[in-house]
Amino acid sequence: MRTVPPHPPVNTQARTQPQAATVTSTPHSWVSVRYLEKSPIRVRGLVSGLWYGFSGSHAVQRVDARDASSLLNTRFFRRA
Repeated sequence: MRTVPPHPPVNTQARTQPQAATVTSTPHSWVSVRYLEKSPIRVRGLVSGLWYGFSGSHAVQRVDARDASSLLNTRFFRRA
């Protein structure tokens, strides 16, 4: 016969405590960034997780301002 340990006590106070509101969408600003190379690339924003596609023919793109600094810190991008 196998014994099963009892369930841990339930903390009822945790259920009655108000929880912080979750923000589902926040307004953010955009920054125009110029890709300095010609070959097509696709990069993902470190903060937003958005994907951005650049190429020689689509060198200037608007990117989330939160992602801009990580792109601008490379030799491939400049502020447009």
